[in-house]
Amino acid sequence: MEFQLALKYLVILSFFLGFLHLFVRNAHRFGFSDKPNFRSSHDYPVVRGGGIIFGLGWLIASAIEGSGFNSFNLGLLLLMIIGLWDDIKGLSSFIRLFIQFVSVFLMAYFFDLFSIYGIAWACILILMITYLINVFNFMDGINGILGLYALTVFYLFFKSGLIELNSVSAYFVLFLSLITFLYFNFRQKAKVFSGDVGSLSVSFLLMGGLLHLYTNINPVLDGFELSVYLLLPISIFMMDSITTILHRLYRRENIFQSHRFHLYQIITPAFTKHHLWVSFAYALSQLAFTYFITALTDSRYLILSFLFLFFIFFLLRIVLLRRSSQLTGR
Repeated sequence: MEFQLALKYLVILSFFLGFLHLFVRNAHRFGFSDKPNFRSSHDYPVVRGGGIIFGLGWLIASAIEGSGFNSFNLGLLLLMIIGLWDDIKGLSSFIRLFIQFVSVFLMAYFFDLFSIYGIAWACILILMITYLINVFNFMDGINGILGLYALTVFYLFFKSGLIELNSVSAYFVLFLSLITFLYFNFRQKAKVFSGDVGSLSVSFLLMGGLLHLYTNINPVLDGFELSVYLLLPISIFMMDSITTILHRLYRRENIFQSHRFHLYQIITPAFTKHHLWVSFAYALSQLAFTYFITALTDSRYLILSFLFLFFIFFLLRIVLLRRSSQLTGR
């Protein structure tokens, strides 16, 4: 990396550190305070909304790259607005979901999915990406889990050549924003949470990066393969989400109500107070699974690998719930 380019990245990193430091010091005045409730893994008020640097950094880097304000960036901006609104005042689920669909539609339009895969598969992909964005939002529940997990996706980005260090890359700027966020968040007592603005924007950007990777750099053959490969780098989060939904349906619970039934929420309070290790375990598991899948020479084993991962998660859920009930006497 040339000295001038390294200096630019150093300036960007310094900007992120300074911005987030000022944000933490002043955010309480504007309502960015996450007070603990029955779903929380923290017992003290924490500033939320620090994940604004993900989208902010991307938009700044896009301007530097000269890519202009395209439909993808418009979709990102819409998600950032509803995320900030929800972090401050709260927002109805219908409005949130509607804006998410609009944002993902703009993403699909930007990558020309309707022309490449047809209307039917493009609509399926829009539904799937919207679900995956919400998976990230639901799984952002303990310190470090969102930032560390997002970094595992960059394994594919670096390996595939999506990130080039010979210019100011928006993806590398996103990488720097995640590193900065983890400095404030990956602590026993976090100084800042990402908030909905962070979880929604970073998941949107990561899904956009994967679409860029699979439609331009290493294109897959059809819509089905694209849908499978999109699941690959977020399979651990997805399996936690799916098994949680199925288990709650089995218990005849309302899956749309707030809960503390994700696997990481079962592990953290019952077995260790050091939830940072749980976040690290999720990220490491995803990195190992991604490495394993990308090493396969036959794509037919992808589905079998997902089924095996599903079985492991469901088995872990049953075993840990039984052990937890034994420890608590319930």
